Amino acid sequence: MQANAQNEPIYLFDEFVDGVVYRKNYQKSHVKINYDASNLKMVFINNAEVLQIDDNSLIDSVVVDKQLFIPFNGHFAERVEFEQGILLVEWKLVDKYTGKKIGAMGIGNSGSIEKINTGLLYARMQTD
Repeated sequence: MQANAQNEPIYLFDEFVDGVVYRKNYQKSHVKINYDASNLKMVFINNAEVLQIDDNSLIDSVVVDKQLFIPFNGHFAERVEFEQGILLVEWKLVDKYTGKKIGAMGIGNSGSIEKINTGLLYARMQTD
């Protein structure tokens, strides 16, 4: 068995919010949920423990707050409908550490580090 290295979670929403997980067998679960956009995992709270949805093949869709997510390419994508078609948003957030340019000739100084969250947005447009 090979270990899967995981990044520190970076959540798409500021906190876990009310959501509904719809399964393909027509069952649904109401949970506090969030999207870990660093590890591309849908996570939820169950008995004060943070768990992730491992088997996307059983999931039809997930509604987080008012946003709709569907299984896509082994993770989840937000499905946004427009008059022109459907946009699938693949959220991927990464932390980036930068040194402040306070050294000689503008060179970063590791004595002063700032952490910023850089969001990368991947989108595909589907038209009917």
